[in-house]
Amino acid sequence: MNKSKFVAIAGVALSLTLALGSCAKPPVAEMDAATAAVSRAEGDADVVAYAADSLKRAKDSLARMQGEADAKRYDAAKTLALETVQAAEKAIGDGKTGKERAKQTATDLSGTIKASLIEAENALAGARKTRGVRLDFAGIGAEITEAKNSVAAFESDFNSGNYRGAIQKGETLRSKLADIINRISEAVRAASKKK
Repeated sequence: MNKSKFVAIAGVALSLTLALGSCAKPPVAEMDAATAAVSRAEGDADVVAYAADSLKRAKDSLARMQGEADAKRYDAAKTLALETVQAAEKAIGDGKTGKERAKQTATDLSGTIKASLIEAENALAGARKTRGVRLDFAGIGAEITEAKNSVAAFESDFNSGNYRGAIQKGETLRSKLADIINRISEAVRAASKKK
């Protein structure tokens, strides 16, 4: 009986040793895959430009994975490695989606700007025909010309794929054109009230 107890205890001890020994090795392949996935995401210009938050989550997950590995909690490190790969892949997808969304926004903005330029030119031409309008026609004309020149910078950013830059320039340009149109309209209204 003592001998069978000893064999049973030895068997349990051996099983525990094997079980602990199998968990005692860091998940190198999974951790390398996670590191490579985050590196791919960091090297993707679309991710950097349009999915910075997603990239940060992937990098944070990578740091947590490394912390778990350093603390020799290899099961947690393995789980985090798999999550890190998924987070990095999501960042790459978010970068592509963000770029497409920005491209569409810039495209829409381009149409708005072109229409606003035409509207500003027509409003200025109409104001010239209205008697008693107090407006610096030369100054407004110069502002419209400057806006036309700014369209070239907007289009340059758009054509080079710098949609964020194009959007920033486009929004500024749209605002300037709206201001020009508003000033012309107010001057025409004021002249009409005097009649």
